Amino acid sequence: MFEKRFVTFVDILGFKEIVKKAEGDEDYQKEVSDVLNYIANIRDENYNGIFSKYGINSDVSVFSDSIVISHSCKEDDADALFELLIDLMFLCIDLINKGIYVRGGVVFGDIIHNKNISWGPALIDAYKLEENDAIYPRIIIDKNAIDKAKEIYAAKYPYDKNGSDLDKLILLDADGAYYLNYLSQYSEFDNYDNYIEWLNHIRTNIELNLKKSLSPRIKMKYVWFANYYNKTISDLSKEYGLQAIEIAN
Repeated sequence: MFEKRFVTFVDILGFKEIVKKAEGDEDYQKEVSDVLNYIANIRDENYNGIFSKYGINSDVSVFSDSIVISHSCKEDDADALFELLIDLMFLCIDLINKGIYVRGGVVFGDIIHNKNISWGPALIDAYKLEENDAIYPRIIIDKNAIDKAKEIYAAKYPYDKNGSDLDKLILLDADGAYYLNYLSQYSEFDNYDNYIEWLNHIRTNIELNLKKSLSPRIKMKYVWFANYYNKTISDLSKEYGLQAIEIAN
């Protein structure tokens, strides 16, 4: 039977171009295989590894360059969406460190999802959100999902005036879309120096991509991410010497 869950569909950006580039390049084929193995291991960790020990109500499906993660609202789990976004945050942090950009959509709705199958209206909605609306290297969170998560939290903790921590993980884009803000999550690093080093690594990768001969459609995706990066470091640049990315017109 269908179950109400928070569901995300995430896709590696530009995977067709990655496959094309890998033809005749064994070293690059190994790099891509390592990334896909990393994604596949997320599923294994969920069911058999460290995450399984905590009894988190999540399920994971992986196929090719795509991943589906859903979190159940069983027992009025007030943090289901928050937990899902944390999962996505770690995924994005690790993949961007490998120069891999992702795009995705997060919704709330009906799905049947376990370690063997995933199907239902919510999966279709999450896929459509990723395919039609995400556009850039961002994971969009449907406003209805945010509202539902806050409604569940308020019902369980009616006296908590501060509310949930969702807003710390979400930004509102210029086009009105809400998206996962993972570049600002410095607390997930061992220390601030590692966080600054990670940001510098990202800047180098974006600048290299912007210098390439890219189609306007592909270039605009890196331009969007460069603007996201610049927004993230705007308050850090003076104190830590971080440099903004120059974006040519």
